[in-house]
Amino acid sequence: MFDRRRTDQEKDSQGRGDFSGNLQSFASFVVRTLTAVKEISQYLSQEYDETGLLEISKRFERISRIFTDSWVIKTSMYYEIIHRSSARLASVKKVALTARAVATLFERYARRPRSYSPVNSRLEINKLCGELENLKISCK
Repeated sequence: MFDRRRTDQEKDSQGRGDFSGNLQSFASFVVRTLTAVKEISQYLSQEYDETGLLEISKRFERISRIFTDSWVIKTSMYYEIIHRSSARLASVKKVALTARAVATLFERYARRPRSYSPVNSRLEINKLCGELENLKISCK
């Protein structure tokens, strides 16, 4: 089957070996991200000051940016892997949007630290974990 999105480098390589290696690499990247997000959720404190909340917001913003760049920028390491599957592409987009929503939530909390709710934060982070789990499944 002809895939017009294949790069010259991929055509010159020994076929599927390169692709499956990159898919495994992407899957392990997703697992590492999922582990980091679960760790953040697990160690959320009952109270944070403005600086702490902004730092958490930045971490989720970074996650959103990485996943957005992966499906938008053609020179991204995982661009081809993501665009080979519509399910994978949709999952990456959902991860990026959900991470952005979590970053926005913590940014709002940073403006008014007394409004911070660890329960709401964990629930939003749990949504992100679910999207990362779905993405992990689409990498198999």
